[in-house]
Amino acid sequence: MAKSKAQWRLEHKALNLCTHCNGAVIPGQTLCPTHSARSAERREASRLKRAEMVRLGRCVICGQCAVKGRLHCHQHTALAQTRLEAKLLWRLRHHQQGLCRLCSQPAAPDRTLCLPHLIKERRAKASKTHI
Repeated sequence: MAKSKAQWRLEHKALNLCTHCNGAVIPGQTLCPTHSARSAERREASRLKRAEMVRLGRCVICGQCAVKGRLHCHQHTALAQTRLEAKLLWRLRHHQQGLCRLCSQPAAPDRTLCLPHLIKERRAKASKTHI
C-alpha cells in the first residue's frame, strides 16, 4: 500500500532528509538549503502580492474590488462571517455541554478547557511572561 504524503514527510523529517528532495536538511528545519531558499522566495513574493492588492483596494483572495475598509470582497467577507458564526456557535454549544472548546473532551470544573489543554495553555502563558 502506498504511503500518504503526510506519512512520507514525517519519515523524512525523522531521518533529517529534505521533505522535497531527500537532500540533507538545514539543522532545525525540514528543508535543504535549496528548497528553503525557494520557500522563502515564495513567501516574500506572496507577501508583496498581498501588499499590492491591499494598496489597490482589491480582495486579497480573488482580486475583485474589496469592501471599503476591508481586505476582502463582498463574497469573501460574507464567507468569513459565516465561518466565524459557525465557530462561535460550536464553542457556545461545547461550553453549554461542559466540553473542552478545543477537543470535545469533558472540560475541567468551571473551565472551558479540559485538564490537558488547561495545563498546556497555562505553560504557554507562563513562558511568555518569563521571557
